[in-house]
Amino acid sequence: MTDIAVDLVLDAKATLGEGPMWSVDEQRLYWVDIMKHEIHRTDPESGKDEVRNLGEQVGCLGLRATPDARGNLVAALRSGFHYVDFTAGSKTFICDPENKPGNRMNDGRCDPYGAFWAGTMMDPSDRKTRTGAIWRLAPDGSSEMK
Repeated sequence: MTDIAVDLVLDAKATLGEGPMWSVDEQRLYWVDIMKHEIHRTDPESGKDEVRNLGEQVGCLGLRATPDARGNLVAALRSGFHYVDFTAGSKTFICDPENKPGNRMNDGRCDPYGAFWAGTMMDPSDRKTRTGAIWRLAPDGSSEMK
């Protein structure tokens, strides 16, 4: 058996920490704390953790291939898809593809073609009611349920 070393990079005390994503260009780890409404950017070398509170639950995020004035990230928030400028701590609404009051955006990722995929779920969870879906946000900002 091979020995595997695991290091604690940040004792974040997250409530619901998810969605780690590595930025090769920045050499930083992005991740979200859904319940605290936060996006984190962590430098594993120094241990410095920068935090932006977006004022609503953040389900997941993706790095934008070509950042612009709207930001370097795309995120699935409770209210729908947004561009996020991490440096400024601002968000720009794209669309709410679902518009179901009991649902929120949850896990997701970017695909190799520039689309951002995210799922939705009922929150709080109700195991008897199934209202979630999978959404695709195209590079042009249009969305469709898959």
